[in-house]
Amino acid sequence: MSRAQIPQDVMDKIVGMLSSSISFAFMRSIIPAVLTLESVLFMGKASMKDLIGHPVKAELNATEVPGH
Repeated sequence: MSRAQIPQDVMDKIVGMLSSSISFAFMRSIIPAVLTLESVLFMGKASMKDLIGHPVKAELNATEVPGH
């Protein structure tokens, strides 16, 4: 069945359902994004430490990557 064979009222319902589902998915994806941003803002300038307690360098060169 091609799009031209679908009645206009059915096509309008399909388009409406698809647009509402896209809007719903977008709105639900905003929640984790906001929580992540808040988490980052509350972290501040706290220094990270590895499991042993040594400070973790902020930037690593390709030659300094652990395990290589």
